[in-house]
Amino acid sequence: MENETLKEYYINTNKEIPDELKFGQGRLPHLNIIRQKNCFNSLAFMRRDYYKIVLTKTRALLETENGEILIDRPALFFSSPDRLFGWTYLCESQWGYTVLFNDLYLHNEAKDAFRTLFSLFSEKEYPFLFLDENYFERYSYLFQLIFEEYQSSFVLKDYLINNLLVTVVYTAIKIKNANIANTEKGNSVFSDFCSMLEQQFPIDAPNIVIAKSSPKDFAHTLGIHVNYLNAVVKQETGKTTTEIIANRVLLEAINLLKHSSWSITEIANSLGYEYAQHFHHFFKGKTGVSPKDYRKNI
Repeated sequence: MENETLKEYYINTNKEIPDELKFGQGRLPHLNIIRQKNCFNSLAFMRRDYYKIVLTKTRALLETENGEILIDRPALFFSSPDRLFGWTYLCESQWGYTVLFNDLYLHNEAKDAFRTLFSLFSEKEYPFLFLDENYFERYSYLFQLIFEEYQSSFVLKDYLINNLLVTVVYTAIKIKNANIANTEKGNSVFSDFCSMLEQQFPIDAPNIVIAKSSPKDFAHTLGIHVNYLNAVVKQETGKTTTEIIANRVLLEAINLLKHSSWSITEIANSLGYEYAQHFHHFFKGKTGVSPKDYRKNI
């Protein structure tokens, strides 16, 4: 597979080749920051021998070794010489920044920061982050500072830019760690929800009524907002909390119709239905037959 160099990047994008790349034979530090304003050419899927950081709120497809990622909201992504990626713009309207640099440009502290960041992403993950409005504004400010320093004639500007890059990276590490913590919390919430749901079954007597039959019931017991529970369940199963509860209630209804002598009204009541007619509509909607006909057929 091709491996694009920094010099080839400038050639491929019809940009003027900087002197340090033109005459430095790959032995000089280089950094450039570009504002995204006009539609750039899409980038082919390949490896680059340089680093890139992109802050964007442009709709695009990020192609990785493990598939495509739709970028449809503010995002930040990092590439390094050992990562393959491609980039396809989905609209002409753009806003953001692209920072390109080689390993020679980075000071030791910046190199350590990048190593720490990349270590947080598994081989199956591409190092990118979706940003909320707050973090997008923070990053917009940081990239504007980098752009201004890059344009300045200050003799120590490279030192300042390295420090700004360290801030960019450590802020990303902070976001990634928070995402990991939220995922672990979500896994715990999902596990507790499933356990709580199962503890209500099997129902041993017709006078026993399940205590929790709605997402709000479970969220209240778990001490979380129902929207958070719904988001966690959807993330874990692809289904809504209501669907998961309904499927488990249906399974219990089938077992009771098959193996108990309880009346349909008693079964309906034990499953949390105040009126047998509501249970009838629920069961027929799920199976295509009424509870009475189901029991008759078996």
